[in-house]
Amino acid sequence: MKNRLSYSSVERYNTCPRAYFYHDIAKIREKVIGSALVFGSAMDAALNALMAPGSKEDPYKVFEDNFRTAKINDVEENLATTSNVRYGTGDFDISVLDEDTTKRLHKYIEQADDLIQKKKAKLLTAKDERVYNFLSWHCLRAKGRLMLDAYIQEIKPRVKKVIAVQKSFILENEDEDKFVGYIDMICEWEDGRIVVFDHKTTSTNYNENSVKESRQLATYFAVEDSITKGNVYAGFLVLHKRIRKKEPRVNVQVFIDKMPDEMIEQVFEDYDTVNTQTKNGDFTKNYDSCERPMPYGRCPFFGLCHEGKMDGLVDLTKSRNKDE
Repeated sequence: MKNRLSYSSVERYNTCPRAYFYHDIAKIREKVIGSALVFGSAMDAALNALMAPGSKEDPYKVFEDNFRTAKINDVEENLATTSNVRYGTGDFDISVLDEDTTKRLHKYIEQADDLIQKKKAKLLTAKDERVYNFLSWHCLRAKGRLMLDAYIQEIKPRVKKVIAVQKSFILENEDEDKFVGYIDMICEWEDGRIVVFDHKTTSTNYNENSVKESRQLATYFAVEDSITKGNVYAGFLVLHKRIRKKEPRVNVQVFIDKMPDEMIEQVFEDYDTVNTQTKNGDFTKNYDSCERPMPYGRCPFFGLCHEGKMDGLVDLTKSRNKDE
């Protein structure tokens, strides 16, 4: 069997080998996904349109188009109305809405305080949740535009030259096992350094050691390409989703650092180990990962793993076979 791994699949295996089996081998998924996934994808598409050499696309339109609908478990969903996206309390911020949107959504916004209290107490009814999700989608839509404004004002002018965006790579061993991934952006920074950047949208601050400690960024430095050889740096471009009341409304963090050789070696040794273990069928349960730190909560496969229940889950292999 030839293996195909990615950064996210390896991290999933390291968290719990059985969760990796359910997600990556058995193709079992949560019915309801987190808003961060669809929002992050829409922002990535917009930033690609903004920074790609020669691009004439409007990044705001690209964001709007990608945040209007998305495929969730192979089904195209309207993100404003679907019940299959989970929005958090941090997504809900009526203050970011413009005047026209506030007027248009007035009858829903009147319920905002009550909805927030019910959300915190986990007392939302199905009807409440539809309204909460609808307002949350509008809030994230407004946040995305503000975050694009901040990127254009604070980051784009500091990029002297874009070398590549969404650069795909495949690393292959002698057994034809593959490790695949994408680099968000490679560019010449304002000070002349060549930097391999990863874009992040987040609600928490990154720290000064974030780059040197990033397994994801370390992965990029094994790419056999002249672009990443030599005196190249790694970096994070961080856009915060918690919008401030005063200017600058969006907190932007830029971190650039050298990636330690030891980190690169350590990460790829780990990838080799995971590759061997998955090929050997080692999918043991890590009970320490059942209850995960907030905001993640309990592992989505808890019921399946402990009681054989598929509540809240969908088997993609069955739905795909049915379509065929």
